[in-house]
Amino acid sequence: MPLIDCPSDGSAKKRDRIKELLSQGHTKKEIRDIFLKDYGPTVLIKPPFSGFNLLVWILPFAALTGAGFFVKRYLDNQVKSCDSISLPAGKKAKAGQDVVEIASEDEEKIKEEMKKYL
Repeated sequence: MPLIDCPSDGSAKKRDRIKELLSQGHTKKEIRDIFLKDYGPTVLIKPPFSGFNLLVWILPFAALTGAGFFVKRYLDNQVKSCDSISLPAGKKAKAGQDVVEIASEDEEKIKEEMKKYL
C-alpha cells in the first residue's frame, strides 16, 4: 500500500506516533484501535456505515430522489394546466395536438425562419 504523504503538522505527529508504536512492538490492528480510540472513526479513510456517517452517505441520494419527485410533480401540474386550455369554438384537436390559428402573413414569416434552422 503506497504511503500518502500529507505535509500538515497533524499528519506529521500521527506518523511519528505510528513509528513510535511500531518500535514498541504494536501490530497494525493494535495501532488502528489506538487511533480509533484517540481520534474516533474520522481518522479512517473510509468511515463505517453507522450512526451519523450513515446519514452522510444516504442524505445526498435522498435529496436527489426528493428533488426528482418535486420536479416530476411540477411538470405534471404544468401539463395538466396546458390540457385545461380551451380550444377556439368549432375546433377539435387530436390527443396531444395543439390547434393554433395563424394569419397567412405570419405563417410565411414562420416558414422563412424555420428554413434557417432546419
